[in-house]
Amino acid sequence: MGNMDCTSMDTFVTDESGAKRRIRLENNIVRWRTVRNPDGTTSRESNARFVRWSDDSLQLLIGNEVLDISVQDAQHDQAHLFRRHGKGILQSQGRLLRKMRFMPSSLSSNSHRQLTALVDSRHKKVYKVKNCITDIDPEREKEEKEKV
Repeated sequence: MGNMDCTSMDTFVTDESGAKRRIRLENNIVRWRTVRNPDGTTSRESNARFVRWSDDSLQLLIGNEVLDISVQDAQHDQAHLFRRHGKGILQSQGRLLRKMRFMPSSLSSNSHRQLTALVDSRHKKVYKVKNCITDIDPEREKEEKEKV
């Protein structure tokens, strides 16, 4: 597994007019590649780094984006990691004992702004004008009911 095509990571949002907008999350995609060193050995380069700070907090740096990480116990979740081989064949790699949650480190980060826009677009109330076509004039019908 190497670099993934960024177009497969695009997220689409439908706005109030019904048009689809693309939200590109390419700034927080972890990429890596294998490189050959001058001595003939190979190593991996990445745009991401895990950083453990002196207060024992953990962050993931992806390019210019900073994500805070919280590590939680997952022993009671019965979560397992599987590897797919071809069609329909899964091989268990083991049980997951911990899980990580990644959150934008600040409200001004690009990731936070894009995710907020994604959530807002899904929950935005859309007011539409309802059209009703009748053979009878509604005002005249109302006047006739008032006369009776």
